[in-house]
Amino acid sequence: KQDRNGFTCLHKAVLKSRSDTIKVLLDFGGQKLVHAVDNEGRTCLHVAALRTNKMIVNALLQVGGNQLLFATDHEGKTCLHTAASVGNLEASECLCAHGGNELMNMKDKNKMTCLHWAVMHGKLDVVVLLARYGMQSETVSRM
Repeated sequence: KQDRNGFTCLHKAVLKSRSDTIKVLLDFGGQKLVHAVDNEGRTCLHVAALRTNKMIVNALLQVGGNQLLFATDHEGKTCLHTAASVGNLEASECLCAHGGNELMNMKDKNKMTCLHWAVMHGKLDVVVLLARYGMQSETVSRM
């Protein structure tokens, strides 16, 4: 069941970084839970990108795969857009390692990449990370 915001029990466990609970939920609810979206179209991976560590991100990706990795919310944002905008370096690095240039260069409905969001919110460490992972130069030059 989902609450009034559309959060499942997995969304809430991820929000609270409850690793043991997340593992149990993934073992028993797996695919259905990991791909559920809240009222804003965000998956549990979008929530994880806000403040959790790479262990949780990896656990979610192990079950959800590329479908989860490349999922977008109602604004067209990926989990990497979210991680970059809040400066979650650990999650950003994990997501870049899994999604590469394809994920890094995805644009939201406002035509903004994760790099745009990192710059807009002053997250220099994420900007450096994205450059290190090979953010496309034409994306950088259009900022």
